[in-house]
Amino acid sequence: MRNKQKGLSLISTIIVVGILAFCVFIGLRAAPVYGEFYAIKKIMKQVATAHTASSSRDEIRKAVALAMMGGYAANFSPNDIEISKDNGQLLLYTEYERVIPLFGNVSLLFKFDATSR
Repeated sequence: MRNKQKGLSLISTIIVVGILAFCVFIGLRAAPVYGEFYAIKKIMKQVATAHTASSSRDEIRKAVALAMMGGYAANFSPNDIEISKDNGQLLLYTEYERVIPLFGNVSLLFKFDATSR
């Protein structure tokens, strides 16, 4: 009578661990980018609610820059924000890309767009 193998062999275990390690590596590289995006989005909402539509563009950009000083948005400039007025309300909009190198010539590209709504 032959014993049938149950479970994973050593090679298949190494392959599964390798795939999981690669997924964790990608997740660790992507997490700060998404943290920055959500920080920018939160700052834009806070500034849009704190200022009126009659506020000047320079005043709004200074408020965004001041809010970003303590946040995670180190790679973002307040000049990247478009400021408009919609039905008497202040509307802030931004669209940007972030390229994160992985290894060699392989990179991840993240495209973000956020509004203050």
